[in-house]
Amino acid sequence: MFRLTVSGALDNVAVDTYINGLPAEVLVAIFKFTLATEARDPSFQLVGREGQRVETSQLLELTHVCRRWRIVAVGQARLWTHCDDRHLEQLETFARRSKMVPLSLFLTHNLTSMRGILHSYATRPV
Repeated sequence: MFRLTVSGALDNVAVDTYINGLPAEVLVAIFKFTLATEARDPSFQLVGREGQRVETSQLLELTHVCRRWRIVAVGQARLWTHCDDRHLEQLETFARRSKMVPLSLFLTHNLTSMRGILHSYATRPV
């Protein structure tokens, strides 16, 4: 029994070492593939969108896997370009992490509460 546990642990270490050895560009490609869902796609169709939200939990979970994944994900501005207005703190985080890349926002609340956040990033190129 002990032998199987040690063997399994060694296999996990080997997988972790292999994944952590991947170049950042490969990790980013994997992240983008993982996050490519309809919920994140930009859409200008407003009919039937009531109650829909932009799915951000998978991206946020990626940043909690390990330190390297967090550094790689946070450094990739294009991963942070889709957000909604459920949580103002999250909206501000996404706006900051997306740097100068245009944002796709799905807004359903009164814009008055978001005026400060949106104003800070209003000079972005379109």
